[in-house]
Amino acid sequence: MSQHPSASGRQTRLGLGLMIALALSLTASSTLAADGPLPTSGQELLQPGASSSEDVLSIQQLLSLYAHLYDDFETRTWGQLFTDDATFEIAYPTGGPRSRSIWRGRETIVSNLTPRRASFRAQGIGRRHYLVNPLIYELETRSARVSAYLLLTSIQRDGTVKLAGSGRYDGRVTKTPEGWRIQAWRFTPDGDPVDFASELNSDATSSPKSP
Repeated sequence: MSQHPSASGRQTRLGLGLMIALALSLTASSTLAADGPLPTSGQELLQPGASSSEDVLSIQQLLSLYAHLYDDFETRTWGQLFTDDATFEIAYPTGGPRSRSIWRGRETIVSNLTPRRASFRAQGIGRRHYLVNPLIYELETRSARVSAYLLLTSIQRDGTVKLAGSGRYDGRVTKTPEGWRIQAWRFTPDGDPVDFASELNSDATSSPKSP
């Protein structure tokens, strides 16, 4: 006996509904896992997303501007690379009560770093941030995640260059009318924890580690 056409149609629609519900559930789970700036596994780094060469180049330019503007003491202009509601976190891997600082909002980020930059400039101390091995992944139409290693050098007034620190950046960037901007940024330095916030107004020569 053949199945009634209307019953077959209902089964088809039910099957499609279940498939769509499952797809939405998997997408939601993936989104929740990727909310933070850090990848939860190396497998995430293998997900390029809807790759666009133009967007990849623009995000790479964003990372280069991050280093150049900061090192050139253009702190206010450097702040424009962040969204208004951006977060900037410094988190040491060893834990402890002094292992984490977080600033929320572009103005807070800039106001916390401006005194430090002014101190370096007054003393003739330069910094060079080398963002190497950059990864751009989970690239979508208006968002992407990035990771990069940092090598930080310090240039003293007498021209001496020293390795000042190393670590890694992880973050989420978003596409705005002004271009790609940093929405969440996390710096994980290598080495022992220091109270980064208390160093902002201290003598720059006694603060070898910084983002």
